[in-house]
Amino acid sequence: MPTNKRLGRYDDTVIIFLADNGPEGTDIDAPIHLTLTPQDKAKLGIDNSLGNIGTATSYVGYGAGWAQANSSPSRLVKGYPTEGGTRVTAFAAGPGIAGRRIANAFINVTDVAPTLLDLAGLTQPGSFAGRPILPIQGHSLTPLLIGGQAELHPPTEAVGTELFYRRALRKGDWKAVFLPSSGGAYPRKSVGTGTWQLFNIASDPAEAHDLAASQPTKLQELVADWNNYARDKGVILPAQADGRK
Repeated sequence: MPTNKRLGRYDDTVIIFLADNGPEGTDIDAPIHLTLTPQDKAKLGIDNSLGNIGTATSYVGYGAGWAQANSSPSRLVKGYPTEGGTRVTAFAAGPGIAGRRIANAFINVTDVAPTLLDLAGLTQPGSFAGRPILPIQGHSLTPLLIGGQAELHPPTEAVGTELFYRRALRKGDWKAVFLPSSGGAYPRKSVGTGTWQLFNIASDPAEAHDLAASQPTKLQELVADWNNYARDKGVILPAQADGRK
């Protein structure tokens, strides 16, 4: 924030930081996941020999095992809608923010934009250049940041996600997850059941205990919520990856 400090605005600046979505578990040995021969890598100046790992000329990822260790105790890694792929480090600091504490409320990246508008004393315009603007989703984090509110999303609000035909629906402490049994990007053997699973994130943040069989009514509710989310957002699933039926 050097510029803000020079302009005298640093003490009036709120900083919001979010990490990327989970640790990368893909085996990487070259830029943009290219399949290169040793000669190709040499031309690019890449040296992934053991003694050179960590230097400016190495290009390596630590693979699925260490990625899972990184996200532990959360389940799985980047590319999955499980907690290991979506639960990330975040912090906020600045004037009016009650610091030196950990907030355990569920928040979503969609909450950032309304927060910035709220802090700036602005509201989203209804249109731009004569065209209507879709309303911003999410909630302002301000009540949570100032310490006057413990929760942000009400337990009745459904928040859906999808990636690579993998799906999840969060609603209060409950979370439904669907991982195809095979195929797709970022494959991990034997992690997908091809059926909807149900977890209580408050008591089981590691998503270790599937409650689908013991809580069928709750699972049905969340799957219906995800189907509504998919319809509203125009999500298209191939027949073989469709776990709604």
